[in-house]
Amino acid sequence: MTPLTDQQRAANFMSAMTALLTGKPGMDAALNDRLSIIVGAPINDFNLLAWAEHVRAGGRPIIYVSFDGAECPIPNIALICMNRDQALVLGSCLLWQPRNKGGALLIPQGRGFGAFRIGSDLMLRGCQRTAAHRKSGDAGYVRAYNRLYELLFKIGKSNEAQPLPLPQLMRTVQA
Repeated sequence: MTPLTDQQRAANFMSAMTALLTGKPGMDAALNDRLSIIVGAPINDFNLLAWAEHVRAGGRPIIYVSFDGAECPIPNIALICMNRDQALVLGSCLLWQPRNKGGALLIPQGRGFGAFRIGSDLMLRGCQRTAAHRKSGDAGYVRAYNRLYELLFKIGKSNEAQPLPLPQLMRTVQA
């Protein structure tokens, strides 16, 4: 078996995130027209500000994912989206999966931000955290991350011979 390159691992991770957030596999190209999922260097203020400029210029939200290292399997997730006429940067988001295995929610840490989901039209939508989120609490987070890695494993197995090339999954605005 040929080891995967960093580019192939990133592409596989973006595909798994897309399937988790939409609740359906194979939605990469359709979702990419409305939202970018980027796997990159560790999150810091400078790269978030740079991505905020891209969002402000183009209007397409970005979910930016990074890892602190191999020893930490939980990704750091930032959401950059427009809020009226300003780019909103939410640097600490968690994934939350409902019991029905529909699309996962992206939940910013902190009060007042609610949650975000991918709608049936594949647009990023704000939604309120409901009593169900508070009631099942940690179980929804555990479901989300377990499902993410289950999807990542399936994608990795299915494309060992034909890894998904990064340019097909992500078209970013060039500076």
